[in-house]
Amino acid sequence: MANWMYMQEELSDFTEVERKEILKDEMNKITRSAGEALRSQQIKVPAHLFQIVREEINDKIIELARPHISQFVYSYRRPYLMWPHPVDIPLKDLEKLKAILKENGVTLEMLYYDLTEDRIRSLLIQYDIRRKPEFQDTETWSRNFSYSHDDLILLGEVLRAKNIRIQGVEHVRGDLWIMVKQEMLRQQDSQFRKSFLAANPNLPEKPSPKEWASAYARTLKNDLDYLGYVERMARLAGTVFQKGELEKLVRTELSGNVSYSPGM
Repeated sequence: MANWMYMQEELSDFTEVERKEILKDEMNKITRSAGEALRSQQIKVPAHLFQIVREEINDKIIELARPHISQFVYSYRRPYLMWPHPVDIPLKDLEKLKAILKENGVTLEMLYYDLTEDRIRSLLIQYDIRRKPEFQDTETWSRNFSYSHDDLILLGEVLRAKNIRIQGVEHVRGDLWIMVKQEMLRQQDSQFRKSFLAANPNLPEKPSPKEWASAYARTLKNDLDYLGYVERMARLAGTVFQKGELEKLVRTELSGNVSYSPGM
């Protein structure tokens, strides 16, 4: 990793594709060294050693980066309040975090994943995070399919809740800005969850859609700014709300009309 950091200045004139090829070569060198070390100890070299080495390095780098990202995000928040409040981290401030990571020897440039765009898209569809709009035909939707940072972050949370590990998704592909957004969401979701459960101590482990809506209406009344927080809590507990569904249910609760039909 130290050698790779030293090489960064020399690599500045290369294209991104060229840098990835050079990084792959460096990974191959590390893999060969690991293989030789195993053979010298008379240990059988796994056929997928390159993958093992790559994922170990990725995990180590992310492990080193996370405390610094967490502290960086925390400094922008007001965690002493009962409910999380909107926080704006200017994109230009990312340079401060990059400097902190560099000072602490964290080499995000060494992150290397083989996760393809097609794989991400298939996972987003498989886990019901992205749906085809009713007004669009399948071919047009497939051709124009795109996803946001928030989609990738949510996919990681859903997979983690299901004990499924896909490293590139878990690490949000090592994109520092997405990692900052991921940490912000994690901290604010944690703050919201603590307050919401404290206000609703009798909420079942796996609430029904109506129970989620009733708890929201009872706790936050007409303040609909926190619907997304409850939608994420519900998803991780097994309930996936359709777009706008939770808001309709909450408004129904607030109006005193408590009848509910699934799929409304």
